[in-house]
Amino acid sequence: MFNNKKGPKPVEDVFGAYLASDADLTPTNHYPIIPQKFIYQGFPKKILPLDKAIQALQSKEDLSDTFICTYEKDKLFNRIRRYPKNYVKMLRNAAGIIGFDISIHSDMPLWKQKAFIGENLELTYFFGQQGIPVIPNIRYGTDETIDDFFNAIPLHSTIAIGTYGFIKFKYQKAEWLDCLEKTIQKLKPERLVVYGSLKGKLFSKFSELTQIQIYNAWFAQDREERKNGN
Repeated sequence: MFNNKKGPKPVEDVFGAYLASDADLTPTNHYPIIPQKFIYQGFPKKILPLDKAIQALQSKEDLSDTFICTYEKDKLFNRIRRYPKNYVKMLRNAAGIIGFDISIHSDMPLWKQKAFIGENLELTYFFGQQGIPVIPNIRYGTDETIDDFFNAIPLHSTIAIGTYGFIKFKYQKAEWLDCLEKTIQKLKPERLVVYGSLKGKLFSKFSELTQIQIYNAWFAQDREERKNGN
């Protein structure tokens, strides 16, 4: 709001309108659209969760070949949700980021699902706008949220999807694979980054449609390194 002697005082931006103030928006829910120019067109060499990455960067470790993700408990990245500007300089020392993954559950009210979809997208947009390469993360809610979410992601690009924390039962695996199939059909990605513990053979039906690279979750990598004595 413009401030002058006669007009009202400007309103403090407590809800983060600046994060995507210049973004093009989707037609229905006005989600920020992630531009193709923000997106990293390749596969990450390494992926590390944000909480671990911040510790590494604070210790002056080199993460120039590592993409940072939020495939972890939401409470571990609440600080960056609240104060994203404070992390721009730090995250520029990494290779890039995977789009945000605030949890969205099918039993949430629809308005809450849409709110978290919007927050994931606006944070991804914000860091992309700061010159940090991003890979959009696929995270929508119930069927009512799908179409407009897909409007926010460019076709024929690199996308990411995670399995961490919400594939514990057979029906959840079926739902996840259904989500993946819809995503590939709609977005026709050039590359698909998969973070988690699902076996590679589950992706055989999709391997003719796009390039797929699977990354073990951090705790699995750490366990393997400890086992090998590294």
